[in-house]
Amino acid sequence: MAIETNRVTYQGETTEAKRSLREPEQTYESSHKLAAGGIGLAALLGLISVVLSILGLVNVSPFYMAGISAIALGVAMLLAGGFTTEWFRAPREHFFFEGENAMSTEVMAGVGGIVLGILALMGIVPDVLLSVSVLAFGVSLFMSSWSSAMHFSGIKCLTGLAGIVLGILALTGITPLALTLVGFLVLGFGTLFSGSILSSKYMYAAGATA
Repeated sequence: MAIETNRVTYQGETTEAKRSLREPEQTYESSHKLAAGGIGLAALLGLISVVLSILGLVNVSPFYMAGISAIALGVAMLLAGGFTTEWFRAPREHFFFEGENAMSTEVMAGVGGIVLGILALMGIVPDVLLSVSVLAFGVSLFMSSWSSAMHFSGIKCLTGLAGIVLGILALTGITPLALTLVGFLVLGFGTLFSGSILSSKYMYAAGATA
């Protein structure tokens, strides 16, 4: 009887050990799938910003197109920065493409861009607010591209620099609306391409653990 009891206890411990090993793998896979979906949505919002900027440049309600582009890019920044419920629950090492500082800058720029876009649509000094949003998005992308030497993003770096330059020029009063729309166009392309690449990386990582 003693031998049988010991065997049952040993089997139970083995089952628990297998279950504890399986649960981190499932969490790892689900975290990457959710991150891939969020960043993929951010890439889609980047495409929307590109379309709206082009419409604004051809003189189709340019102020409204610029304001909506700012809001779209703000939401994209939140998603790209990892602003999802899973980010707060999953271990940080599951999100390997950016560091804490880069994530915080993208989240802050996203919130700021949404607020500035809404205020601009309300008619509160839209030239200044939209130019500031382009500058903020550019700084955020540039900083996130340098978050880690192992995960440097050339697309984010170049589009971030372009956004910084266009935002500063727009604030000086040199055709601010046109430069703002061009800035949203460039930033939208950068968000689209970088988001597509990162989303595919996450999906590959999730498939590798399946």
